[in-house]
Amino acid sequence: MNYVILSILWISFCIIHSALITTTFTNFLKRKLGKLFRFYRLFYNFVGMITIIPAIIYSYKIHEAPFITWSGVLILVRYILDLTGLFVFILGFLKYNKSLLIGIQQLKEGSENNSEALCSTGILGLIRHRHFFNIMGKGY
Repeated sequence: MNYVILSILWISFCIIHSALITTTFTNFLKRKLGKLFRFYRLFYNFVGMITIIPAIIYSYKIHEAPFITWSGVLILVRYILDLTGLFVFILGFLKYNKSLLIGIQQLKEGSENNSEALCSTGILGLIRHRHFFNIMGKGY
């Protein structure tokens, strides 16, 4: 039952996180908020944090046997997955304009632009949400 609840928390986060960034929703908010839309990225990140934190906390509170027991040779597999996740995370992180991603640039410039051109080169051509790839691998 604990893993059902955990799945619901993760699925809820993913649905909310994805719905809030759709062009349909953001275009609607641009029309309704006008110049105040420059605060949208801060709101988006805040909602992301308050929806992902329960999933992370709950995952650490589960006191059931994990799906995979990392022993023997599997410990090597675990460390390879950890290093791969960290590597993918760092490569993707280096590609983004952090000030724009967080929402600081929009506030400084007074701009309503909350995005830059979609980058699909390097690691972002292989995996879009590399940070979730890294986080979700931590369920051991």
